[in-house]
Amino acid sequence: MTTDTLALLAPWLLGGMVLGAVYMHLIARTVAALDPSASNRGAIAWVLLRFSMAAAVLSLAAIQGAGPLLAVLAGFLLSRSIAIRRAGRG
Repeated sequence: MTTDTLALLAPWLLGGMVLGAVYMHLIARTVAALDPSASNRGAIAWVLLRFSMAAAVLSLAAIQGAGPLLAVLAGFLLSRSIAIRRAGRG
């Protein structure tokens, strides 16, 4: 890989990290919205938002090619790993 290629993929990696952080936050919001005594509409709304956001970002990256898609996925997995480690400590 050349420096030019890495420079082009860096924003996609950062975007994947942001996607992962927001996705994990929305999972927490979904869990908080699950109340046995209430309707689950709030939880359903968070799930739909989470899925549509991930589908939009991943589709946009896939349209751009394999490199951006892999960079977004790597950023997402990196962010997920960080979130899991933080949850394990808390």
